[in-house]
Amino acid sequence: MTGLLRPPEPAALASAVTALAADPHGRARMGARARAGVVERTWDRALERLADGYRAALRPEDRSLWRAA
Repeated sequence: MTGLLRPPEPAALASAVTALAADPHGRARMGARARAGVVERTWDRALERLADGYRAALRPEDRSLWRAA
């Protein structure tokens, strides 16, 4: 679990924050999982993935799949 989903209501948010405040080990686990989930989400990695997509789309051998506009 990397976060808590709650309805957009003040009471639900307050309940989630109170529960996290009372659970230091749960906070640590959630924080570690969240960090692990985003460690590779960098601008450089995102731009490389975008470039990979363009390269794949523009390969000459794939042009037979293109349709005339």
